[in-house]
Amino acid sequence: MRRAPFPVLARRGGETLFGKDAGHLDFRASLLVTDDHITLGTVVRIHHRGGRLHRAALRRLHPFAARGVLRRAHREVALSAPTAGERWWTHHP
Repeated sequence: MRRAPFPVLARRGGETLFGKDAGHLDFRASLLVTDDHITLGTVVRIHHRGGRLHRAALRRLHPFAARGVLRRAHREVALSAPTAGERWWTHHP
């Protein structure tokens, strides 16, 4: 698996919590992977005007970046899943 774009703060079950604290804002992202869904949620706590400016600058890029994270997660999950033949042999020994 490739390196996470932000530091990993916690892992439990199929969920990974990423985050980073800076002087101007704190960022958290949760990536939840289940058998049939991948969900990404993000939260930003802004501390002062510098954080508001930073958020405003990234606001338009955020949807594209989030989709990229989800695409990479989907690809990693798909590539790590057993093939159809492996699943068939598991159920038909």
